[in-house]
Amino acid sequence: MRSWAHQRPGHVRSGWAFSATAVVEGINQIVSGDLIAVLEQEPVDCDISFNEGCNCGIMDYAFEFIINNGGIISTLTL
Repeated sequence: MRSWAHQRPGHVRSGWAFSATAVVEGINQIVSGDLIAVLEQEPVDCDISFNEGCNCGIMDYAFEFIINNGGIISTLTL
């Protein structure tokens, strides 16, 4: 199981990115059988069309961002 202790969004309003990436990780594990962690920071920093980083965002737009960009960076690529 993955530890979230070091990744809690605290008082900033970036929970939308954590929720969206957790869904992507879960769906990937269901489909492929592999749990691959992805970077929550990517949608926070890069998804600025509709979402506003740490100022707030919506999971639906995060999913569109991930689809339109052909995926999201995994922690394996770092």
